[in-house]
Amino acid sequence: MESGEYQVDITLDLEHSAPFYIVDAIQEAYDVWDSLRPGDGPPKIQVVLSPDDTGSWYNDQFIHIESTINEAHAWPDTYDKDVIIHEYGHHITKSILFFDNYPLGVESHSWDEQHTEGLAASEGFSTFFANVVRDTAVFLNFYNDFTKFAWTNSESGEFGANNLAIPAGSGNNYGDRCEAAVAGILWDIYDDDPITDDWSTFGVWPQPYYSIPDGIGDTLAKGPDNILKALMDRTVDGHRPDDINELWEAWFSLPFLGHRKGMMDIYKEHGIVDSCCIGLRGNADGDPNDQCDISDLTFLVDFAFEGGLPPVCYQEALVSNISPDISIIDITYLISYLFGGGPAPYPCIF
Repeated sequence: MESGEYQVDITLDLEHSAPFYIVDAIQEAYDVWDSLRPGDGPPKIQVVLSPDDTGSWYNDQFIHIESTINEAHAWPDTYDKDVIIHEYGHHITKSILFFDNYPLGVESHSWDEQHTEGLAASEGFSTFFANVVRDTAVFLNFYNDFTKFAWTNSESGEFGANNLAIPAGSGNNYGDRCEAAVAGILWDIYDDDPITDDWSTFGVWPQPYYSIPDGIGDTLAKGPDNILKALMDRTVDGHRPDDINELWEAWFSLPFLGHRKGMMDIYKEHGIVDSCCIGLRGNADGDPNDQCDISDLTFLVDFAFEGGLPPVCYQEALVSNISPDISIIDITYLISYLFGGGPAPYPCIF
């Protein structure tokens, strides 16, 4: 046969068409990743289709896809694009070495339960990546011979089965050990959905900070670029971020990726608080004894006007509680406290 383009019509039954569907899903995932990070893609990966009823999972040698079909209560994933892309997301994290501190192979987990920070980060990212590829916050996993589906929503943290309008619950604010919260943080940084949530981490003590909206919805709509810069181009203690807290550290290492106020609100919405601030604010220079003195004032002046290093704990420097950004107001406030008998710095609010 001569070389050239040919149109061939081939019809395969459900079972024998599965490999082609899986290859197509993985190719789509790879193409999206390559468009985001050209040349930084993972190596090729083998996919094993198996009816062994262990579900779908990944280890560093292959992706395992459950292929059980024609059983009333089976969970086959041969035609679950979201699940296939999710498992490919694990291949990305493990081979590129971020969010990779988790056990390989079959590991029990669920959307709204708390596990280790590493497992939550890996599962949350993999769901988030499937959301990005498919351009939706909703993740579907079909069962019962593909007639029913379970679902999760990275925007709201909700989950359920069959009826998207009736959630069974939500893991939205369950913190850094919950994959729902991790996926929610990543999606809120990425997406541009019209959101009414407004969890302000800045308020007037002692009122709860979340009761004082700041008019900034909890979504940055920054796309994937800054997320991937923090995960792939920066290190924390000599390695790429292992969990969602280390993503924060990488994000705010120099040079800043910005949006501190929005990031604080997003993390708080999902149950992760800034625990670096202790007692009263004012320890801007990171004194191990949590002292607030003239060295903190010097540190703030250097940061605000001389391009000095940023505070290790940003909230410690917001002594006036008037603005979410460090300014001359905080410096003046601290001068008054240290030398003029003025009021003490505000307490840490979370």
